[in-house]
Amino acid sequence: MMKLLNILCWNFMQPMDPYIDNMALRSHRPGLKKLLGDQEAEIMEQVWALGGPVLARQIHERMPSGERLAYSTVVCTMGRLVTKRLLRVIDDTTKPYRYLPTISQQDFINQAVERVICALIEDFPGAVSAVVEREGLHTPGLVEAVLDLKE
Repeated sequence: MMKLLNILCWNFMQPMDPYIDNMALRSHRPGLKKLLGDQEAEIMEQVWALGGPVLARQIHERMPSGERLAYSTVVCTMGRLVTKRLLRVIDDTTKPYRYLPTISQQDFINQAVERVICALIEDFPGAVSAVVEREGLHTPGLVEAVLDLKE
């Protein structure tokens, strides 16, 4: 079983996106906040929900009432998301900037989960194998299912 998982992970462990490669996992947080900081997760959820080019002002206005941030904080955080290559500025010669996500929400989640699982396999193969066996995750079609996620 571990040999198959190692073969599958070999492709995922090749250099990919520097942010995803260096991402911290916050297991105690809900949803995307496990993978991104709280403000970054809230902002990216709004960007993905809008779907097209967005202004920081639009994101600021859409923030849930409990997560109300100063406009300047939204702008600063979106700048950090550009640095992390999760957003890109459409035309940096015009102000205000219009932003687009560089990756879909589902692709971001898939890549992040793949990296976490493969990193655990790399460092703790016996423990991962034990969990897979204990939880009954070693089933016919597992390899095909993982390969389907990769595509």
